Amino acid sequence: MHPRDVPDERYGSVKSWPAEAWLAVYGTDLKKLAGGNL
Repeated sequence: MHPRDVPDERYGSVKSWPAEAWLAVYGTDLKKLAGGNL
């Protein structure tokens, strides 16, 4: 898994990690948090 660089007003750009990375590292299922709409 690789992060994407996304624009940010404050920092210029930030890293955006895929939902699978959050699940693998933190056990956080972003799909459940978003109501299955990812």
